[in-house]
Amino acid sequence: MKRKHPPQTKLTEAKLQLIERLRQHPTLAERFGSILEITATADGPIKRADDIEELLIEQLRRLGNATMESWASRAEQRLGEQLQQKDASAATNQQVSGLAPPPFPLPIHTVTSPSPLPSTSHKL
Repeated sequence: MKRKHPPQTKLTEAKLQLIERLRQHPTLAERFGSILEITATADGPIKRADDIEELLIEQLRRLGNATMESWASRAEQRLGEQLQQKDASAATNQQVSGLAPPPFPLPIHTVTSPSPLPSTSHKL
């Protein structure tokens, strides 16, 4: 008996956007693919629900890690861009004001408390 394929439906705008976003994040797409594979194992040998749950938990952990790595990478990139913009505007402000940083590092002086005076004992 042959399986009938569902009729081809046109992809909605939301589905196209999801596909594009997954293309931008291949690691996340791979994790989602792994989760879908677990779903497909229902057609294969019967497993205990606990085994499937364990597989899903592991895949969700991996998905979470991949998501955090992707987020951190983008956040780091944005922060770097913001710092570059600030540096560029600071350099522009220095040029406008005519103030430039000294060509050498300025020494840092620390104030120390004076040492206590030696005790003098006088015998009477």
